[in-house]
Amino acid sequence: MHLVHQFTHNHVTLADITEMKLHLLTRNRQEASQPGCAVSLKIFDYLDSPYALPVFRVSGHYLLALICYLTPSVGENHILLAWILALVIAPVTLLLNIWLSKSAYTAYDSFIDLGSALLVVHIIPESWHLIMLVGLVVALSPAFISQSESYRYYMISLTMLTAGMALAGWLHQVPGWGLPVLILIVISPAVIIFARWQTNQSRALIQEAQRTESLSLIAGGVAHDFNNILTSVMGNAEYALKELEPDHPVRPLLEEVLAAANRAGLLSRQLLTISGRQ
Repeated sequence: MHLVHQFTHNHVTLADITEMKLHLLTRNRQEASQPGCAVSLKIFDYLDSPYALPVFRVSGHYLLALICYLTPSVGENHILLAWILALVIAPVTLLLNIWLSKSAYTAYDSFIDLGSALLVVHIIPESWHLIMLVGLVVALSPAFISQSESYRYYMISLTMLTAGMALAGWLHQVPGWGLPVLILIVISPAVIIFARWQTNQSRALIQEAQRTESLSLIAGGVAHDFNNILTSVMGNAEYALKELEPDHPVRPLLEEVLAAANRAGLLSRQLLTISGRQ
């Protein structure tokens, strides 16, 4: 508080600023060393591990299977649904994580979730409207954004959802199934077009970054070669100046050569700064 009072009245010194920085640094370290903060950091470290997502997803499948098994109100086929979740969907999700990379796994895992939702709606037709909402969330999964052709994934997922829910609604005579399917058919093209536009924008940004990196590498190489030439020119010019008499007529010319070489050296350093090598 004393340091803040000095700062607000313009009586702060360099020693006060240093003391304030040390005080803030010490306080931040003390806060970071507190048990609550340490626990939260460990939790985030665990969430960043490659095993966090499959463990979370598989645990969720088994928990949902247990709920379905113990809750008869889910429907007359609640036990069948529980066994399918436990013996089919959860193992397939785990195997996908083992076989595929993390980015590919998240995309295919969304298709597994969508297929699971379409399976559930045939086992428990009463959940058609709820499955429609869950399926729409899965079909618009952010996991598809990380793929190079994200619009294709959205096209496949929305087509699966539309066809699957329409078939389930027609087969099981679900009341009011036509309007949600019609709305989905109307909005799907807009989602696919936007995803394609986003893919093109991302590709353009990547190409621009690659061009910039190439120019940076070229600038760095030219600057290094140019700097080596300047070193030789300046060294010889300085040696010649030392050997010449003070009133020699060539001396002003050599001084101009040195001045020009110094200006060229500044240009070379700027090129190195642009290329990120300095």
